[in-house]
Amino acid sequence: MELSTLESHLWESANLSIPLYVKRITVNAANDKTTGSMSLRAAWDRWEAYGRALSQQTDVLVETLDSLHASEAPDA
Repeated sequence: MELSTLESHLWESANLSIPLYVKRITVNAANDKTTGSMSLRAAWDRWEAYGRALSQQTDVLVETLDSLHASEAPDA
C-alpha cells in the first residue's frame, strides 16, 4: 500500500478526488498471491475466521483470569 504525499496532491492541483490516487484492482489481481492482494469476499471470509478464533481465545483467557481471581485468598 502506498500513501499519498503532499507532492502528489500538489501535482494534481491539490485535487483530493479519490480516483486520482486509488487504482481499481481487477478480479485476477485481487486474488494475486505475489502481491498479497485479495478480493473483498476473501478478505471478509478471512476476517470472520480470525474473528471467531480471537473470540474463542479471548473467552478462554477471561475464564482463566476469572478462575485465578476466584482462587485468591481474601485480604485480611
